[in-house]
Amino acid sequence: MDELQKRAAPPPLSADEERRQRLKAAGEAYFAKVLNSSKTRDLLGAAKSAAGSGAAGLAPTAPLLPGGGSAAAPAAPRLPLTTFDEDFLQAGAVIEGARTYVLGILFVAAQAAQLVFLKSSLDALRTPGLLLFLHLAPAALTLWLLGAQGVLELRPLSLRAVQGGVPTAALAGLQWLTLFWAVLRTPVFAVLCWTVMAPHALRAALDAAATRRPPPHGRLAALGAGLACTAATLLVQFPGVLGLLALLAWAATDLLAAAWAALRTRPEVLQQLGGSRPALAASLQQALDAEASMDHATLALLRHALPAVPALLLGLLLGEGSQLVDAELSVPAVTALLLSSAALALSATADQLMAGGLTRTAHEALVAAGPLGTVVIETAVRGLSSPIAFVSAVACAIAGVLLHVTAAAATS
Repeated sequence: MDELQKRAAPPPLSADEERRQRLKAAGEAYFAKVLNSSKTRDLLGAAKSAAGSGAAGLAPTAPLLPGGGSAAAPAAPRLPLTTFDEDFLQAGAVIEGARTYVLGILFVAAQAAQLVFLKSSLDALRTPGLLLFLHLAPAALTLWLLGAQGVLELRPLSLRAVQGGVPTAALAGLQWLTLFWAVLRTPVFAVLCWTVMAPHALRAALDAAATRRPPPHGRLAALGAGLACTAATLLVQFPGVLGLLALLAWAATDLLAAAWAALRTRPEVLQQLGGSRPALAASLQQALDAEASMDHATLALLRHALPAVPALLLGLLLGEGSQLVDAELSVPAVTALLLSSAALALSATADQLMAGGLTRTAHEALVAAGPLGTVVIETAVRGLSSPIAFVSAVACAIAGVLLHVTAAAATS
């Protein structure tokens, strides 16, 4: 009998097998404990039942009251907020709070680098019309994609919307085209001083002519210093006759843009014009009303989209297509072109994405900070060819900051 019991008994387990058995038993016990404790909060079952009722399109039946009404249905079970969810929400709040600052930095960086990369791309490809198309098309496409994804609130484009965006888009296209021609024949510091100071001088002249009062002493001093530095830069780095004509054409288009902006804020000008030319005043008023009905993002899309095709056609008419084919593009030239196009698209999209998150004064300060970065990047890329032009460019950039901020503070 003892011999039979010894044969029936299982062989002794090794140390590893005993440890595996203990772990298996502990796992089964833990699983049974979790299964029993989760019966009252079965989240998976609640989710499945909610999905099933939603798919069936039926709401939970509420008990009927004696008067024929129904009692309120019990609230659907809500998923508890876990620690991971709280951390995620806190991280999202931090990112949302820093969103405006990040966009502002990107906007200033793009504005600062755009003129430098544009000069490099125009030196490699002397085709302003085609390059303008290659700059405006990616910017318009980026704005449209952001609107399609719901990041920007773009209104559906209609004939009235296009009519309202035509004047602003035409002026912007002319100003970009003259700027490209000016950059092609003019050093960066000279273009920088001119484009910073000319708009303030023209708007000060328009305001003085309308109000018959000179600008305040602070703005007048900044204007005088900036214009003197611009003249010194043009004397040191004279762009030639064609370059000077391009700068004057840019100033003329900027004057037209300033006059168009003045019509929005001064309706008495249209009333005076209506006495002599009622048909012209009615057409201008209709265009202003159509533009006023548009939002800022849709107008920005039209400003970049509408001039793109005319710029391409103008470049082809001027024979720039053959120049583009005959040009031997190098890797630095293509890189400069891509960076310049990306800078314009980034500045346009960042400007729209941070709209509403900044005050007018803060936005104007960011716009004015771009030329200071341009001076730094141009010096780092091409070196300090003219100390006088460098000092004048810095002085013009600082004067531009003061003029932008004071003008925004006066109108806000």
